[in-house]
Amino acid sequence: MKKLIIIFFFINYIGAYAQKKTNIERFSSKLPIFFITTKNNSPILDDPKINAHLGIIHNDNGEINYSDDPYNEYNGTIGIEIRGNSTANYPKKPYSFETRDDDSEDLNVSLLGLPSESDWILRASYFDHSFARNPLANYMSRQTGYWASKTRHVEVVLNDEYQGIYLF
Repeated sequence: MKKLIIIFFFINYIGAYAQKKTNIERFSSKLPIFFITTKNNSPILDDPKINAHLGIIHNDNGEINYSDDPYNEYNGTIGIEIRGNSTANYPKKPYSFETRDDDSEDLNVSLLGLPSESDWILRASYFDHSFARNPLANYMSRQTGYWASKTRHVEVVLNDEYQGIYLF
């Protein structure tokens, strides 16, 4: 019986270690959580896009997302770069990224219920602490019959460092 308990404990310990995605403490959110990891934790540049891994946790229907949940919305390669001119100099960086296949070719995917596409933006909204101006303006534009991009609020973890809330 002791051997069985020890084996069970060892398997649970190894399983928990293998599930760990980040060095930050476990957290929860009602927002989808984006985990971006660059090779060797390389910094993201303005140009060109660098290869990185993106894992998205999104438990739909109002369920809480936990940082140690498995990636269930996307788990794959992206090319990512800093976006913008003046906003690129702010402490909280905006990013543009494209989803890619194993051959680094564009891969159209639907993320968070948005239409299928390969090019995406993570907008930092550095001066809009409410994160409401752009989504509200886009919503109002769509209500009047004009095209405007759809947005989702997300939390971003980049190379094991929590970056905050972004507009996706």
